[in-house]
Amino acid sequence: MSDTHPVCLEHGPPSIINLHPRGLAAANLHSDPLMATQTATLSDPPFSQVLQSLADLDQESITLKTVVATVGTRIHGTALLLLALPEAVPLPIPSASFFLGFPLLLIAGHLLLFGERSGLPARVNDLAIPRRMFGVLSRYVLPTVRVLERISGPRWPAVAGRERAVGLACVYLAVILILPLPFINALPAILLAIIAWGMIQRDGLVITVGLAGSALLTLFLLIFANWLSATDFSSVWSAVSGKFIP
Repeated sequence: MSDTHPVCLEHGPPSIINLHPRGLAAANLHSDPLMATQTATLSDPPFSQVLQSLADLDQESITLKTVVATVGTRIHGTALLLLALPEAVPLPIPSASFFLGFPLLLIAGHLLLFGERSGLPARVNDLAIPRRMFGVLSRYVLPTVRVLERISGPRWPAVAGRERAVGLACVYLAVILILPLPFINALPAILLAIIAWGMIQRDGLVITVGLAGSALLTLFLLIFANWLSATDFSSVWSAVSGKFIP
């Protein structure tokens, strides 16, 4: 019989997944972060179970503080994934990028400065996410999440353990996501979701895929910016207006 004793959330409803203190303690082992990562993975509940539990709550909205209490040691990765998914899929949630973009930037910046073994910044802890969003995620994303859980897992710890470097990439992608770039915002959101999933699964290979995609996105933006600077839009407008406006 396992000697791990679950501890229920003090203020959470009974449907919330229990926390495992040994997993939380493992995440605080600063002397050997890679060992802490492997130990914590064993005690954290699957993300699909977390998502289903949150979708089943009978509340109008759910704070990030409540979400964090369900995920064990994968705090930043879970928060980044939940906030990036509505823009990445995209889900039928109006104005998602407007109210999720800046919290994404704050969480990514906090990861860059303090690493994964710290809580979320106080400013985003009380961010209320409509329960409807979790219901939509459960309906459209949960089957895919269960498949991804079977094919991903802890590997390439040399990459997965570089939390601040990953945080820098997430800050970069969050900034691009916030910028008013038509038809482009989905790309950084998808890459953020990939990197966040790698963080949740402690899968350095998945994180590497997200980082490689970020490099390709940068190349695309440079080519796009060069095309914009080389294009004479005044002549284009004159040609168009002369053709359609008498």
